[in-house]
Amino acid sequence: MKHSIIDNFIDPIHFSSIRDTLTGETFFWFYNDFVNYRPCDAYRFTNEIIKNSNLTNHLFINYLYMVKPVLDKINHKKIHSVRCNLFTRTSHQEKYPITHHKKNTKIAILFANNSSGGIEIDNDFISSKENQLISFDSNTEYKIVSPTTDKIFTYVVVNYA
Repeated sequence: MKHSIIDNFIDPIHFSSIRDTLTGETFFWFYNDFVNYRPCDAYRFTNEIIKNSNLTNHLFINYLYMVKPVLDKINHKKIHSVRCNLFTRTSHQEKYPITHHKKNTKIAILFANNSSGGIEIDNDFISSKENQLISFDSNTEYKIVSPTTDKIFTYVVVNYA
């Protein structure tokens, strides 16, 4: 399956909650320092809300409600993970390969802001555009591309079956 792109994926009111939360100052981000492997000079922050269809912590229930409009529109039988990620600006575009999704499932990435960052999939670069959803099979190789002109690049990634 080739990737598909859907602009204005969710209602703008619901999307504004996601955008404002992920790009605001109060979201509960975890810093990943890549002790064993540092893919690029960008700093990466993450927050995993769901892993293997279970809430990882009761503190994240409000974040789950925040992304519920996305989950409601994705045709799924099981959610393997819902993760929010943030990459910081780098002096030049750097690419970070993503390889940790369950095999033979699907991936949906919802961009939370407009940015010079984005993803590279099927040798195509797709720049981050807020409220745009990119979906594809988990067996498809893709890379996160760090932003160069904007401070941050944020997105929600859903791994589902």
